[in-house]
Amino acid sequence: MNWRKFEGSRCRCFLTDAFTRHHDCDALMPKFSVTVPHQMGREAAQEKLDRLMTRVSEMYRDQVKDIEQSWEGNTLNFSFRTMGMTISGKSIVEENQVDVKGDLPFAAMLFKGKIENDIRSQLVKLLS
Repeated sequence: MNWRKFEGSRCRCFLTDAFTRHHDCDALMPKFSVTVPHQMGREAAQEKLDRLMTRVSEMYRDQVKDIEQSWEGNTLNFSFRTMGMTISGKSIVEENQVDVKGDLPFAAMLFKGKIENDIRSQLVKLLS
């Protein structure tokens, strides 16, 4: 097998020649996705999401580091480090639902279901 280094925009993968032609690092990254409906309107939901990120950083101070968040319109872009891994994504706030999507490190794939359930549980409490 002929291996060579692929130099993508955010990637430094070593792939076979046959695979590099179709390589898209974002497509290979494990994803998480949660949608939670609400009835409070976009602005109220955005305010609550802001408070949730503050609460998470306080509650899990020892486990969650380097929390970054920024709003672009109705989209909250976020990233943080936990257990040596970086998790990043975005929360898209609509009038009647919040969609949270993001990338998981390969090491966290086994916990994808738990991560999605925890996010869903926190959002349901937050948006009720």
